[in-house]
Amino acid sequence: MTVEQALRAVERTARESVERPAPPAVPRKFRMSAHRKYSPVDHQVDALEGLEVALAVDLRFEHMKEREIKEAVEGFGNAAFVRRDVSQIAAFIEEHAEEPQSLVCSFPIEGLTVHREIELSGVTFTPAEQAEIPQHMFGPGQGPIGAVVSTTCKGTNGTAMKERARKKVEHALRQLRAGLREHRMIPDQQLRFQLGTSYWFHGGGGGWSTRSDQIIDVGLNEELLELATSTEIAKLPAEGGTRIEKAARRALQWFDDALLATDPLKEVLYLFFALEGILGDKSDKLKGENLALRRALLSHKLDQGFTNPGRIYGLYDEVRSEAVHGGEPLEVSKSEVSKFQWDVRRAINEFLEYAHKEGFSKQGKLLDALDSDPAREEIKAGFLPD
Repeated sequence: MTVEQALRAVERTARESVERPAPPAVPRKFRMSAHRKYSPVDHQVDALEGLEVALAVDLRFEHMKEREIKEAVEGFGNAAFVRRDVSQIAAFIEEHAEEPQSLVCSFPIEGLTVHREIELSGVTFTPAEQAEIPQHMFGPGQGPIGAVVSTTCKGTNGTAMKERARKKVEHALRQLRAGLREHRMIPDQQLRFQLGTSYWFHGGGGGWSTRSDQIIDVGLNEELLELATSTEIAKLPAEGGTRIEKAARRALQWFDDALLATDPLKEVLYLFFALEGILGDKSDKLKGENLALRRALLSHKLDQGFTNPGRIYGLYDEVRSEAVHGGEPLEVSKSEVSKFQWDVRRAINEFLEYAHKEGFSKQGKLLDALDSDPAREEIKAGFLPD
């Protein structure tokens, strides 16, 4: 739905006569007589939410912050409700829309040298010595620049435009790496070229950020050392051991890969590999459901309550499955990834603790104990979809 269509839907539904619940009695001195307020219900709320979605994806309005969009939508709905004799659509667009700009956005590349300007996959590679590079844009961590990659982006928000340009050039770099892999004598180390930490728009503007893989020194004091060695993971042998310990060790390796991942999607996938390493079963038909319930039951068995299995179930279905089966995985916030990471680490510790408590040495025995717990069906009914 376009913004114009969404605006018309809000205006139309705001002027409909619908049955509303009786408002609570308000003392006269607290009543507002200036104008009536719009109190949407049911499909009217759907229309307002549809307008928010349409505004969020329209380049003319991407300069608006989320709070500004909510306030603008609320104001438009109220205006449509109060002033029924005239359309508010043109005034809304005139007030909030901006004409999208078309700008060239450039990024430095480390580890790749070109000797002439090259057009590839919709982006332009330029030798570093021929490119106009604004030195004041560079922040800490910027390595030697071998080339500059540029592409055109359109919009009304510089940050959003930069991100769209980044996705385009990163796709071109992936294609280039895969293509260069056709040469059997090029070592993998030569295919690790990457974007630098800065960006700039031709004509002015830009910025820089720290690397997502930047190392920040940690001082290992006595307090942190005691904390780090107090977990079940700290007791895990480096090799050998029971099947339980081998499964936990593999899960720890995946968890470590997740900690070092710089991409949120990859981190979520590695975390699922870790969780499946201890609680998964190759014969499972309902992999996401069983994984979510076993995770909840593991904490339940140790009298530590349980995390909502709906979160794991949703992440498995909308992120993990979509990603590995060629779909469009849901974008996950940093906060959600952090919560999932925390829970997976707890799961590895609880897996080892529960096995030690019950004397399990084989992973299959532990999974059977979780699956046969009477609380399983109650948790399933309360937290997972039918």
